[in-house]
Amino acid sequence: MTFLFKPLQETHFPLLLKWLGTPHVKAWVDNVHWTKALIKKKYRTYVQGYKALNNIRKPIHAFIILLKVFALNSRLSFD
Repeated sequence: MTFLFKPLQETHFPLLLKWLGTPHVKAWVDNVHWTKALIKKKYRTYVQGYKALNNIRKPIHAFIILLKVFALNSRLSFD
């Protein structure tokens, strides 16, 4: 198993939307019905390197964490 930390990009938004919609994540986050538009509104500035708090741009480095699982290579030999 390998964990990959990749800088958040807009191409990750569909994955983020899917993740936020899973029951085990919904149990821990606010009662929000996430949509593509809401994901874009909330996380677009993260991709740009900041988070707006009280109209102040705070620098941020947002990452998506991916789990990479390697399959074992098996060899079959027949006589």
